[in-house]
Amino acid sequence: MQRYIAKILSREAIMQQQVLLERLQQEGVCVAQATLSRCLRRMGVAKIGGVYRLAQQQQGELEAVLRIQQVPPNLLVLHTLPGHASSVAACLDGCRQTAVSQNVVFGHIAATLAGDDTVLVVVKPQQLLHVQQLLVQLCSRATFIAE
Repeated sequence: MQRYIAKILSREAIMQQQVLLERLQQEGVCVAQATLSRCLRRMGVAKIGGVYRLAQQQQGELEAVLRIQQVPPNLLVLHTLPGHASSVAACLDGCRQTAVSQNVVFGHIAATLAGDDTVLVVVKPQQLLHVQQLLVQLCSRATFIAE
């Protein structure tokens, strides 16, 4: 089912799960809405700008990060362009969901909280430096500020 979901989301802007269910049925995949919702969460799919996007489609959202601020012992504050914080947080959450099973750096993110232009990233103990380094690399426009 994940292969079909990825195919549909890469070729079409899907704004509602019901529409995605219908597209899956057209592909011969019958699934309940609750199952689809769990599958989307496991795949790291997030609704950004009203459209469902795969984690790899969300990576461009990190370009909206302007400044990364370290707040020890385990917090990072990401300052974004106005209106972009929720999409950045959704991108990180999608990457985190995908990474948990693969034991990569995004798996060290415990949670995110977004406002309009600010994202609070809660990092697991002793992992702040690893996550910070990855975000500095991925957020090419961002400057880093140590507190």
